[in-house]
Amino acid sequence: MQSNTRTESWTVLTHWSRQEAIVLALDRAFDELDGVEDDVVIFDYIDPEAIEAVFGGPSPDRGANELRFTCEQHEIRISDDGTIEARSDSEYRIC
Repeated sequence: MQSNTRTESWTVLTHWSRQEAIVLALDRAFDELDGVEDDVVIFDYIDPEAIEAVFGGPSPDRGANELRFTCEQHEIRISDDGTIEARSDSEYRIC
């Protein structure tokens, strides 16, 4: 498994497969975020049922191909190819 690989200003945090609950992969990804306190709870930033509705289940033909949300100073991107990535707010905010 690759970890913390830079791709076009995004850092790959982890990968998930449809056999794994995506919230478990997101919890693992949050552990990889730089500058985020250890006590950050993913449920403060996302609705796990909504994430499962978009990406859960065995069919890759469900829902969206990408979902983004913010967590403290990071933008998080979940892709239907199983990649969970992040970039810092300084890389995506327009001032």
